[in-house]
Amino acid sequence: MNDIVKTIWIDAEPGHVWSYLTDKDKLGDWFQPAEKSLTLGKDYVCYPAPEEKDGARVFGKVLEMEKPDRLVMTFNHAYLNHDTQVTFTLAAKDGGTELVLVHNGFAGAPGDLQKHIDDHNSGWDPHLQDLQEKAAA
Repeated sequence: MNDIVKTIWIDAEPGHVWSYLTDKDKLGDWFQPAEKSLTLGKDYVCYPAPEEKDGARVFGKVLEMEKPDRLVMTFNHAYLNHDTQVTFTLAAKDGGTELVLVHNGFAGAPGDLQKHIDDHNSGWDPHLQDLQEKAAA
């Protein structure tokens, strides 16, 4: 299967977690600093943090925004050179938020498909850990 699926629980309500996915300043707290806050139908750009010497500029377009339940966007960068799709689904659970990330659409990317999947699979882990910690109430 070519889908990356990650599920985490965050000790905060979905509306609060949503702000970490869409607000330009909060995106930089756990992922990469954004040029602007995410807006439905608009392109976005996130820049590598200064300490990420080999970091890639991530860019794409916001396809769906259903605050605070679902965010869908294309996801690309120079190393991938292919539009993929990332979906965040948020649900209130156990006094916090269950967040499910699905990253798919790797087929057709230039280079080694399995390497792209493996690299992105492991690449999401530290970001999601940071999101879990930073967004916690």
